[in-house]
Amino acid sequence: MKKNAALVATAAIIIGIFATSYPAMAQTASPGSASKTSGKTNIAVINMKNASGVTAGEIEVITDRLRGELFNTGKVNVMERDQMQEILKEQGFQQSGACTNEECMVQIGQLLGVEQLVTGSLGKVGSMFLVNLRIIDVKTAKITKVVSEDIKGDIEEVVGRLPGIAAQLVGLTAAVQKEKPVEVEKKEEPKKEEKQVAVEEKKEEAAPEVVDEKAERNKNRFGIRVGASIFGIKPTRIYHLTEYDTTVSYDLVTRDTTYNFDANNTAKITRMPLVDYFVKFILKAGQYVTIEIGGGYSRIETDYEWTDIKRNHMANVFTFPSLGVNFVKRWYPLKLNVGILADFNILDYTIDYFSWDYNYGAFTKDTTLEWIAFNGGFGARAGLEIMAGKHVGFNVDFVYYYSEFVTLPLRYETTDSYGNTTAKNDRVWDITMPPIAVSLGVNFYF
Repeated sequence: MKKNAALVATAAIIIGIFATSYPAMAQTASPGSASKTSGKTNIAVINMKNASGVTAGEIEVITDRLRGELFNTGKVNVMERDQMQEILKEQGFQQSGACTNEECMVQIGQLLGVEQLVTGSLGKVGSMFLVNLRIIDVKTAKITKVVSEDIKGDIEEVVGRLPGIAAQLVGLTAAVQKEKPVEVEKKEEPKKEEKQVAVEEKKEEAAPEVVDEKAERNKNRFGIRVGASIFGIKPTRIYHLTEYDTTVSYDLVTRDTTYNFDANNTAKITRMPLVDYFVKFILKAGQYVTIEIGGGYSRIETDYEWTDIKRNHMANVFTFPSLGVNFVKRWYPLKLNVGILADFNILDYTIDYFSWDYNYGAFTKDTTLEWIAFNGGFGARAGLEIMAGKHVGFNVDFVYYYSEFVTLPLRYETTDSYGNTTAKNDRVWDITMPPIAVSLGVNFYF
């Protein structure tokens, strides 16, 4: 750094002597100097300092974009980065990270032959980008302008705000307001209140906020998902029956029911598919990750009917909480969802027993048995969503979900016509729900 300072001082002395001896050629002798015939200020933009959360590559790209946006304002002449590096190299000045104070910046500005320098820093705290920029007057070594912006979101949001930041740095807003009286000279003088409103409107129009529409469309958001998953129609059921009498205790295990209804050709079997209805809140956990939490209700029903008897099996499943972690990738208007899920489930399993009443010519209910069970289900989902706008999407998913219940024992006693107990038994169901489903949903984002 001391070597750089000495070289800068030597170059400044040489330039000063040359300017005194040959005033007509002073501007040509100053490296990097630009013509002022356009009336524009000559500036150079020094690469911003990268603070926590921002890479050196991102800093270089952002600084280059800032140069372009400053040029687009039409208020200043901006020195190219390659030209700056070439001049500094010719003068033997190697810019380093230690060159951050105003004195060092003024030395750089003198070597480049510009009137002002733009410098500053870009860092990230949590999900907030902090942009701090200042303009240094090379002649007076004073800071003439400071612009600070706190930008929430991704690095794309910073890029989208650069036009407005550039406008503030060159005082574009102030310039527009200054020219306003010229426009109203030819018109009738407005009232004081109308003039104030007009000035405020003009101020708002001077530096509009620029929004990156592509980044906004593909932004991950909070939301609510409502839908239904349609599973298969046939659960796997194993019936455990433990019978007790005075001399023996034994287990009788059958599949589906005691009489193996599916194999009994005389039974008419009617099944309703398992449908799970759900409502889930979508919580944004990052650019590509969401967490879902909610609940649901599902039901499956099967009727077995013979000539004079009928049995109705009904499973009602209540789910809460239902948790999911999803990887999300958007290519507007399409969106890919891949995730895992885990639920806590409560099963209410009932069997209604009917017999044919010949007097009324219809089935009448004899009795109802009810079992309760709890389990933890788990699975995975993968599917696509199509956006119908920024706030609404329709998705279709393929789901694999494993859920098995073992009910609590139910003691059941039978009696004869005289009220004597003829049998005692404990009845338990082992039920595995259909695992494959197609899920349809509507998502609302905000």
